Amino acid sequence: MLSYLFNDRSYYRTLLRLAVPIVFQYLISSSMNIIDVAMIGQLGETSVAAVGLSNQAFFIMTIVMFGISSGSAIFTAQYWGQRDVASIRRVLALCLGMGLIAAAIFSGIGLFAPASFLKIFTKDMAVVELGSKYLGIVASSYLVTAVTYSYSAVLRSTEEVRLPMVISSSAILFKTFLSYVLIFGHFGLPQMGVEGAAIGTVIARYLEAIVLLILNYKRKTPAAVKLTDLHGYTREFFRRFFRTVLPVTFNEFAWSTGVTVYPIVYAHISTE
Repeated sequence: MLSYLFNDRSYYRTLLRLAVPIVFQYLISSSMNIIDVAMIGQLGETSVAAVGLSNQAFFIMTIVMFGISSGSAIFTAQYWGQRDVASIRRVLALCLGMGLIAAAIFSGIGLFAPASFLKIFTKDMAVVELGSKYLGIVASSYLVTAVTYSYSAVLRSTEEVRLPMVISSSAILFKTFLSYVLIFGHFGLPQMGVEGAAIGTVIARYLEAIVLLILNYKRKTPAAVKLTDLHGYTREFFRRFFRTVLPVTFNEFAWSTGVTVYPIVYAHISTE
């Protein structure tokens, strides 16, 4: 049995070639998030609570996008096996459209009603006030995050794993450095605290999306979708796509909403 499982060396070489860059990217992301929390933690418990509760909007949004991109990746991988680039680009367009709709909803919450959102979690007005400043800034990056998620998902499904890994990891490192500079006011810049962390995040996310799009189209990858590619949709195509993607998306949304109940409970106990 074991010899049967591990006999195909070509399969495992391919598996490692695709999986290792993705694992490395998430490892970098998790590590830098820990550093972010450590930096903000030096500002006090109110700042930690404000940023943590504000980021619940981003958490739910990214999990929804993960569901959309995961469902889309199913089709992308199938079409890539057939080398059907035209269909891959049609899938990307739908994935991007759904992601932008989700991002627009959460952007609206963050830009126009951040205090109302945060009051769901806590009655501490100091946390609400500080969190509103953070969320009001960082929400301006949600739309470009949807672009990055969509293109990265399709690139990975077409065996192009290194490009999103390098760009995303570099953006995370840059964001951490920029947040450090802006939070604590180094190199002659003013000390901006929580707002500095938000500004660093926004700049890094915009740069990440811009660089990804430039290299994607410069290299003419299967994800280099153009307006002229957006044709050939049929009722059957839409039916198959949404029948697969919507249940995955709803599942992820339901899970993330359930997880969000924990910080609501904790924050109502106390800010600390």
